Amino acid sequence: MRMMIRITLPTDTMNTRITDGSFQTVLQNYVAEFKPEAVYFVAENGVRTMYMFADMASTSQLPAVVEPPFLAYEAAVDVTPAMNLDDLKAAMPHIQAAVTNYAAK
Repeated sequence: MRMMIRITLPTDTMNTRITDGSFQTVLQNYVAEFKPEAVYFVAENGVRTMYMFADMASTSQLPAVVEPPFLAYEAAVDVTPAMNLDDLKAAMPHIQAAVTNYAAK
C-alpha cells in the first residue's frame, strides 16, 4: 500500500545534526535502506519537514520507517495511506458503489 510519510524535524535537533554533519549521512543511509518513490523537503509551519512516498507491502515495515527518524532526529512521524492517479482510477468502481449505496438522496 502506498503511504505518505511526513517527518517533522525539530529545529534544535536539526541545527545540531546539520552543524555536526550527521544529518546528510543519516539521511542518505535512511533513504537508501527504505527506497521511497519520492522524497520532498519543505518548511511547514516554520519547521523543517520531509515528505516521503513509498509502497509498503506490510504494516510490519512501519518500525523500519518510523524508528530511524525518531532515534536520529527526535522527529515526529505521521504515516498516511495515499493514492496516485492510477490508484484512484482503480478505486472508481468502489467510489461509485459507495455513491449508489450510501449517498444521501
